[in-house]
Amino acid sequence: MPNAPRILRTEKGTPIKRARIGVGKDMGGILYLHRDYEPLLPNQPALAHAKRTLDAQHPGFQYNVVKAEKNGRHTFFNSPDFDTEHEPTGGQYVVTEGGRSAPGATGQLWHHKWMFVGDDYKGFNVDDSFDRSRRWLQIPGINFNHIGNPAIWKTKYVPRIPVR
Repeated sequence: MPNAPRILRTEKGTPIKRARIGVGKDMGGILYLHRDYEPLLPNQPALAHAKRTLDAQHPGFQYNVVKAEKNGRHTFFNSPDFDTEHEPTGGQYVVTEGGRSAPGATGQLWHHKWMFVGDDYKGFNVDDSFDRSRRWLQIPGINFNHIGNPAIWKTKYVPRIPVR
């Protein structure tokens, strides 16, 4: 079933919408999407190679978000609060490239998680997530360079999110 057209705009008019493939958050040609939708990624051979590398070098690593880059690099994230928080954290990750991998962790927040999934996703209410994005985008003067920082986000912006 196709996803409903969902487009929001920043204060400056920049569109906030899903990637061209109908799901995923495209940030400068780097695509983030939930694991359930990875069959929609355009470079399936590169994804398969990355998953083999992940399985061989980090057996048992559980991921729920994939970051796919055009150069074939993939990052697999285990975002522990993806389904439960409005703005989940990236969490533990493994980057794979050219048959090698490197683990890491990030506490950066992800915004617009409705973009990572399709309208059919059952892990959280996609309509509520979209509405959350719509409401916080109404805050004037958002500094998008800092909203990934949990301390800044939670103290400077969350208290200013309009109530439904």
